[in-house]
Amino acid sequence: MNHEKALTVSCQECGAKVDEVCTRVDIKGDRWPLTNFPAHLSRLNRVDRLARLHQLDAERSKTLQTGTHPNGMGFVAPEGNEAAKTAIKGSGREQ
Repeated sequence: MNHEKALTVSCQECGAKVDEVCTRVDIKGDRWPLTNFPAHLSRLNRVDRLARLHQLDAERSKTLQTGTHPNGMGFVAPEGNEAAKTAIKGSGREQ
């Protein structure tokens, strides 16, 4: 668990903004910074998810620049309503 990495996004659980430490509320309603964990689990999961999304975006941009699919085949986009046609083909509605 990386505390510096967690500080790059806001926390949806306690409302801490970017570069602010996650806090907890005690019985009196006072806010205290977390001491046993670097951040709330939801914040850590969000950082990991965003990192994966950025990595996938980088891979997609490389794929689109070269014009080939990762398996080596050429990239062909469907024409018009082709995706919808294949979804209902053989369903009985087309007869």
